[in-house]
Amino acid sequence: MPQLLYVYNDAETGYTNCMERLIQSNRAVTCEAYISVFPQFDGRVEYIEEHYPDMKFYCVDNSHNNGGKLVTNEEAKLWDYSMTEDLQQKLYAIKQSYIDAGKLTTEQIIALQLICAIFCIWALSTNLRCSMHDGKNKASDTPQRVCRLFYIGECS
Repeated sequence: MPQLLYVYNDAETGYTNCMERLIQSNRAVTCEAYISVFPQFDGRVEYIEEHYPDMKFYCVDNSHNNGGKLVTNEEAKLWDYSMTEDLQQKLYAIKQSYIDAGKLTTEQIIALQLICAIFCIWALSTNLRCSMHDGKNKASDTPQRVCRLFYIGECS
């Protein structure tokens, strides 16, 4: 019988870990993708319980990279997946701190920019919430406008 280990990390530490992974292995997650996806994990424990009632799973709270603490499913249901404007700005500041400190190569910075542009074009084409547009896609936004905004620094 399969088992699952479900691990939580707070948004700031999780995105910091993404930046470290970019440095170590060139695997990148943009702020925009992280901001859009992180809240979608809310209710995941309930989903697993409902759709996989026979699967044994364990929940681990790894907030602030604390080494991992086994918690009950009830405790895991209280994990915070909210994404406020303040938290979004903190995530962008994390990314910028890596750039300002010279921790990312030019190629890694360009990759983040290109991935961001691709993500935003995809978000606009699928009506996904795009954090770079005040949480709403504007009917007048085009892929070209999104790319232009990003590259001139209005959305970084």
